[in-house]
Amino acid sequence: MHIITGKYKNQKIKTSEFIHSPGFVFRNALFNIIGSAVLNSAILDLFAGDGSFSIEALSRGAKSAIINDSFKKNIIIAKQNVEKICEDERILFMTNFEKSIKLPSFNKIDLIFCNSFNKDIGITVDIINNIKKQKGSLKEIIFCAISSKEEMDLLHDSYSDFEPRRFGEFFMKVLSI
Repeated sequence: MHIITGKYKNQKIKTSEFIHSPGFVFRNALFNIIGSAVLNSAILDLFAGDGSFSIEALSRGAKSAIINDSFKKNIIIAKQNVEKICEDERILFMTNFEKSIKLPSFNKIDLIFCNSFNKDIGITVDIINNIKKQKGSLKEIIFCAISSKEEMDLLHDSYSDFEPRRFGEFFMKVLSI
């Protein structure tokens, strides 16, 4: 796997058998959908795995990223990718995660990637509801949900503004919260 475009174009991303990550076509489609919203944005990458979504966003002009994964092995791989590709960027790593994640200043987050594939069914809706409560009436956040069909069906029941897109076994939905 590699970075698609931007200042880190073609840089290889290290991954492992523990990380179930969407490939090139999926990432390219997602970034085409969010378009210029990534420019100068602050990223929150939940279930980040190898950190490929954050690194791709930084390559395309994001200003900072919080890479969060509950598995320390994944954070180690994400840190190795950052050190190899973009160590000069503003990146914070977090290894804790709960459905009721508490992060500093949601008013500073512009874009959230949530790759909940192979996680508890219902976790994405729980995360969105929790973030909405915490952020209150602050600015809208673009939320990019990446999940299984079962998880996406639950998400679609709660947020039915448009149909999710399918890429192989992965489903994607981008919404404002």
